[in-house]
Amino acid sequence: SKSADRQYALWDPVKLSQPLTIMSVDQASGMLMPFYDDDTCILFIAGKGDGNIRLYEVDDSAAAIHYLNDFKSQTPQRGCCLLSKRVCDVAKNEVCRLLKLTTTTVEPMQFVVPRKADSFQEDLYPDCFSGVPTVTADEWTAGKHGPPLKSHFRPEASLERTGSEGRKSLDPGMSNIRALSPMRMRPNEDSEATARVIKEMQEHMARMKDDYEGRLRSKEAEAQASVKAKAALERDKS
Repeated sequence: SKSADRQYALWDPVKLSQPLTIMSVDQASGMLMPFYDDDTCILFIAGKGDGNIRLYEVDDSAAAIHYLNDFKSQTPQRGCCLLSKRVCDVAKNEVCRLLKLTTTTVEPMQFVVPRKADSFQEDLYPDCFSGVPTVTADEWTAGKHGPPLKSHFRPEASLERTGSEGRKSLDPGMSNIRALSPMRMRPNEDSEATARVIKEMQEHMARMKDDYEGRLRSKEAEAQASVKAKAALERDKS
């Protein structure tokens, strides 16, 4: 805003003339990084350069955003990444996991609902996107569409093809999502899934680095060859 407030807003994609709601978060110069979990309707807002991550509930029926909780840390983040729901540990009621990039580390952050029950919590885990495409690239370019392929979180459940009408969600308005407040944040609790994701990211970055250095060496060789060719041409003229 004009007074240097950091703000978030909720917009109707059909009518973009003005926001449905707009609220100020704080006053800081760092950019806000929003991450939305469509399954639980939770909005994570991380500030670049500070250690806070705020949690909000998006209420579509009332066109409003409600504050839930926030995670506070003394370590500033340079970036964040929302991981797939498939890495969540349902045995611990983990509903979301983010990766927090700092100056020297990548820290996994687990968001867990504190419940005493040991059984699978059906209301916390509606069917989510499985990561498997419904149609091929050729079918999509040809205009074919299909309902998203979703999977159950229940450990013994199998993959199902369901549309938006088959989505298992919480009650209308997602009112009981407020059970997430307060949450326990576990930024240092690694799991095999998170370690695997971090390893894949590191390997991908290493491949990108090798590719960049290879292209740089190729460009340098081309530049040196061009300089030598010009020098030889000048000698011939003289």
